[in-house]
Amino acid sequence: MLRAQAFRAHLAQNPWNNGQKGILCLTQGANTLGALFNLLSQCGIPKTQGAPQDTCGLVAGACGPGRSSDPNVCAVAQEAVRNKVGFTLRDPAGIRLVTLKGAWKIGNTAIDVNEPASNQGVWHVSRNGRRGVLNVIQGLKLDGEPIVSGAQVSRKLSVAADLLAAPNAALPEPARIGEESSSRGLG
Repeated sequence: MLRAQAFRAHLAQNPWNNGQKGILCLTQGANTLGALFNLLSQCGIPKTQGAPQDTCGLVAGACGPGRSSDPNVCAVAQEAVRNKVGFTLRDPAGIRLVTLKGAWKIGNTAIDVNEPASNQGVWHVSRNGRRGVLNVIQGLKLDGEPIVSGAQVSRKLSVAADLLAAPNAALPEPARIGEESSSRGLG
């Protein structure tokens, strides 16, 4: 919590946010590791109401129905537990950048922004998908508009988290679905 507060307090000096190195420095409550754990823990409890795709609306506060990722992650987690499949986040746990969507052009020439060999250095993802650098060069456009804000780009950003899954019967007893409290010494 203190690290996140310090990060936000220094955003104006952050070269990834103040224009020195770029315009995109994502920090929001919905794309944090804590939010991911909360989402998976709430959506990973078997529900009997509706289809797995309805679960997001049943876990108030943990899942943002208007987000592009939350309802999908929630549905996958719910489908897994309904099929007696246990899951966890792959180590190291975290959210990684997957792709930038949209129609990207430099001048009048379309580019595949996600292809480093042909994107003319515009978009580079490093640190195993944990850092993305957008180089806003002269003439760069997204969906026909010049890039003027990080929010414009973030609406086109897809993120993911890697999960490991196993059938419930293959898991050790304390890790099985329904036994979660016993693995924390709460049972």
